[in-house]
Amino acid sequence: ADFAITLKTLVVTADANQIKVYGAADPIFSYSANGFENGDDASILTGALTRVSGENVGSYAINQGNLDAGENYSINYTGADFVITLKTLVVTADANQTKAYGASDPIFTYTANGFENGDDASILTGALGRTSGENVGNYAINQGNLDAGDNYTLMYTGADFSITEKTLTITASPSQQKVYGQVDPIFTYTASGFENGDDVSILTGALARISGENVGNYAINQGNLDAGDNYTISYTGANFAITLKTVVVTADQGQTKVYGKTDPIFTYSLSGFENGEFVLAGALDRVPGENVGTYSIGLGTLDVGSNYTIDYIGSVFTIVKKALQVTAGTDQQKVYGESDPIFTYTVNGFENGDSASILTGALDRAAGQDVGSYAIGKGTLSAGANYTVDFATADFVITRKVLTITAGNKSKVYGDPNPVLTFTYSGLVNGETKVATEPGIGTNATSGSNVGTYPITLTGGADQNYTITLVNGTLTIGQKDLMITAEDKSKVYGETNPALTFTYSGLVNGDTKVNAEPSIGTTATQSSNVGAYQISLIGGADPNYAITLVNGTLTIGQKVLTVTADDKSKVYGEANPTLTFAYTGLVNGDTKAAVEPSISTTALQSSAVGTYPIALTQGEDQNYAITLVNGTLTIGQKTLTIRADDKQKTYGEAN
Repeated sequence: ADFAITLKTLVVTADANQIKVYGAADPIFSYSANGFENGDDASILTGALTRVSGENVGSYAINQGNLDAGENYSINYTGADFVITLKTLVVTADANQTKAYGASDPIFTYTANGFENGDDASILTGALGRTSGENVGNYAINQGNLDAGDNYTLMYTGADFSITEKTLTITASPSQQKVYGQVDPIFTYTASGFENGDDVSILTGALARISGENVGNYAINQGNLDAGDNYTISYTGANFAITLKTVVVTADQGQTKVYGKTDPIFTYSLSGFENGEFVLAGALDRVPGENVGTYSIGLGTLDVGSNYTIDYIGSVFTIVKKALQVTAGTDQQKVYGESDPIFTYTVNGFENGDSASILTGALDRAAGQDVGSYAIGKGTLSAGANYTVDFATADFVITRKVLTITAGNKSKVYGDPNPVLTFTYSGLVNGETKVATEPGIGTNATSGSNVGTYPITLTGGADQNYTITLVNGTLTIGQKDLMITAEDKSKVYGETNPALTFTYSGLVNGDTKVNAEPSIGTTATQSSNVGAYQISLIGGADPNYAITLVNGTLTIGQKVLTVTADDKSKVYGEANPTLTFAYTGLVNGDTKAAVEPSISTTALQSSAVGTYPIALTQGEDQNYAITLVNGTLTIGQKTLTIRADDKQKTYGEAN
């Protein structure tokens, strides 16, 4: 029988407390082995222990892996845990992180070192924080809630976060001023840049200015104005003005002189000096000019020193007029209807080298345009602003105007009634259209007067303002337009010419014809072809008429011509007879139409018995209106003899 040697159990126990730091390589897993026989030891073992896979921080079971004790042993394995521990990540807050007072905190920055397995800052969550506080100063930056996840522990190195002063902009208000001698106001300004709900209430102190009290500009400076620990001030200054004090100077009213005299010294009153001061120099003046009128009194060179300004209330200085003697010239006149002349005069009393060249305007006169005498008045004559005018009058005389009244030349046509006789004025003035008593007007011509010229005569007429001259005119009677028209006529080709006549259009005064009537004729004869022929008028005359001859037309129309196809007949089977036709209506010896019609029939030699039309087509002649009349071809029966044939037979035979 067989003796069996069985496997010896070898006890293999994984060592406890085997570890590595996250990111490091696995060590070779260690163990102890008990139960070797026959001098065997661990050198017989092959393979190695392994563990459950995974690289994050945690515990992983160590298993037998491929550890083998050879053919003489079976392994009884006791496992243990392999631990991956946290890796230390070094986080250092960046230095020199700041913000200005009132601004929001920035995101605090830092550096991180020690990442493993391809990790980087993207695995970090949370953020650094800082010690609370918003006033200017230093605040520790702490780790806050910054976290690197399950595989790392943080080693944090902090830094300080600084809150720096905020710049507050202070701007002195422009246009601050006081009047000379007053107390300085509190200087105003605008402030911008406050944070965290701060406002001007945190400001202490006040603005100041450069010293001085005379009129002028003084720089406003920051003085002792302060915004506290959280702000630094950026100051923009302005000028403070000490302005002039007003002194009221009032020119006295009612100051005058006579034209040409020397100006007086202008007087005035004043008020408004301060502190017992009385600083005054210079004098008032006035607007230049020596003519009569009012001139504003001005401040002139009057001066009250550098700390005062003058509020001046002016008045006027008056220069009064000088009297001037003006005398209208005598024997001044015009013809009725003319424009008035410029009225002449003499002048006395000029002063200061003035002469008549200063005078403007003109004399006028009493209203009226009829012949007569009219007083000359002062009118618009003026000696200017420096004089009044004392005026001595004279008479102005209007004399009669020469007026021509001319009978208008007229014309009419023989037989017309006389036109309305008129006359025209040459010399009417003043918008007048006729004289007070108009002249009579007439002519010896009547509506029946012959062609010629006839006088138009003026008589009488009067007007106080005119010396009247009458000029006669002429009535010219011209020929009457008369139209003699040959009447249009017509006839048929071959007829004799009709009687030729004419008519009058325009006869007057009972005239029935002209003295010498025109002749009338035509080139057409009885045998003339169809067409239009002129009927001509020649000659004709009458002293009272301007004759226009209008020719007429003789129209020759076509003669009716009938062309009739002759009826024909034949016997069935015969050739057609010659087809003929006859004319009815030919005149003037004509024997046929210029183009004779064609003649034909539908019947043939073989046509059956019956009637067949003989047709005429076309045919023309300019002198005839042709009517075609068809005929008839009658085919009669042919005589036919039917003869029985002679026959014979022998007796007894059938027929």
